[in-house]
Amino acid sequence: MLAARNDGSHLKEFAVEPQTAGNGSVWDLLLSRDPEQRWLFLADGRNNQIVTLRRETGEPVGTLGRPGRYAGEFHWVHDLAIDSQGDLYAGEVDNGKRVQRLTIVIPARNEELNLPALLAQGAIPSGMPPAEFAAFIAAEQKRWKPVIARAKIKPD
Repeated sequence: MLAARNDGSHLKEFAVEPQTAGNGSVWDLLLSRDPEQRWLFLADGRNNQIVTLRRETGEPVGTLGRPGRYAGEFHWVHDLAIDSQGDLYAGEVDNGKRVQRLTIVIPARNEELNLPALLAQGAIPSGMPPAEFAAFIAAEQKRWKPVIARAKIKPD
């Protein structure tokens, strides 16, 4: 990513997911709504994730999502927007064809992102070990099975 002044002169640049091939990792970029705009949210459609970066340094501080079709998973996440309530909307293209609403948790002025607090609020870390992911999937299946049964949802 490259940041420039209004006159076009170079301000700073940093790489995000530099190993990404193909159509690259930066598909959309959004500033956080906190008064200092300390965070950048980046739609990484190639890697199917949203990356949170420190605006000043470009340092990644977290990711959200992984490839897939369920809530919090993405198929070519393409567009980002934040509404007046601070919810993040992520739009998907190709045959993803949906928009997901996500709640952003921004730390207070002098705090860092608090992973235990995010997990307590239902955030799902990406890149978990296979055994932990298998346990997560099993728990989600158990959690949603009664809802699916009551709604009489059948897979296509």
